[in-house]
Amino acid sequence: MDKSIDVKNSNNTKSIILYVPSYFHGFREIIEKHLGQMGFEVYSIKDSPDRFKLRGILKPLVRISRRVFWGDRNYQSNLNEIRLEKLVAEQLKMVEMADYALIFRPDELSIKSLKQIKSKTAAMYAYQWDGFVRFPRIFERVKLFKKVYSIDVNDVRAGNNVFPEKNFFFDTDFTVCPQVKERHDRAAYYIGVYEKKRVKRLQLIVNQLSALKIKTEINLLGCPVIMPAWVNRLKKSKQYVDVINEVKSSDIIIDIDVRETHDVLTFRIFEAIGYKKKLITTNELVKNCDFYHPSNIYVFNGSIDGLKKFLDEPMVSLPDEILKKHSFTEWVKRVFEIS
Repeated sequence: MDKSIDVKNSNNTKSIILYVPSYFHGFREIIEKHLGQMGFEVYSIKDSPDRFKLRGILKPLVRISRRVFWGDRNYQSNLNEIRLEKLVAEQLKMVEMADYALIFRPDELSIKSLKQIKSKTAAMYAYQWDGFVRFPRIFERVKLFKKVYSIDVNDVRAGNNVFPEKNFFFDTDFTVCPQVKERHDRAAYYIGVYEKKRVKRLQLIVNQLSALKIKTEINLLGCPVIMPAWVNRLKKSKQYVDVINEVKSSDIIIDIDVRETHDVLTFRIFEAIGYKKKLITTNELVKNCDFYHPSNIYVFNGSIDGLKKFLDEPMVSLPDEILKKHSFTEWVKRVFEIS
């Protein structure tokens, strides 16, 4: 058996071909486990995190020559696409036929690879968690899928088989960290990729939380060398299971709106809901959601007014049907149209 593709729960009746990009560290493994616990057989296509790299003096020479003489600004991306095509083709040899295929970020794969996956399943679905405008390669791939789900409601107009679908939280406890009991030294948690606008918004929130004697853990990836002392400068991405453990061991989750690029609700929002944490967010969209309650979610607009009162109030328990709706289990059922 080719060990590059994992097969889970082989005695079950429904099977899924799964592709999740490797850059979301540990996310694929958690999805595999959760799908297995739901009773699916999972054929997981593993993408190596090591992208194709030219080394030594050849690297700048080849890149410059491709741009200058051939006008090819996508040369590096094309090399990685070829690498991925080989990985997909080799690993699909393990699959005769699957009931479903679920592709996260389908723009990452070539049309050739997607057609190969489609030939192995009766129903191929996609989830575009970064929106169409940011990654326009998805437009020419939409027609290959039975349905494409997008995190951004604005993408629905892109085609007849494009549907809105939000992110989710994992309702199976795959982590090692128990829920944190109420304590006196409350802590607020944030993790994200460095952007100047994000840091400015975070600075306002951190300043106000510090004034309220609340500790903060602000993790940023891709930071400049010089950063404020309140920033934990990450040298590499954290494993997703570690992020969830850190979310669970915090009292307050911070979420920064990135709607300059698309209208989305981040994973942090759903983790705060699912793991029953206070949420401070700059995203006004939450006010229109069924899970919104002002005692649980504070929409930060730059003013400290109301923040202390919000943090001192007890959380309000959400109805079970709302929590269930936003869980990964129910997300899978909606995506695969399982009644």
